[in-house]
Amino acid sequence: MPNMSYVRFENTYYDLKDCFDHLEDTDLSSNEQSYRKKLIDLCDQIREYIEEEKEENDDEEFKEY
Repeated sequence: MPNMSYVRFENTYYDLKDCFDHLEDTDLSSNEQSYRKKLIDLCDQIREYIEEEKEENDDEEFKEY
């Protein structure tokens, strides 16, 4: 079931934290291995986005990252 918009980030945080805690698990199906890679790639894209925003803007929202 999709996250409700008013708790999207809250729910995703806990799911992402759980994934991080199990990042080095070796007993994953090939499908899970594939999605682990996709998740890592997505996290890298998010990091790049935040870095670019911090460089381009003096916006307070991005100063805390």
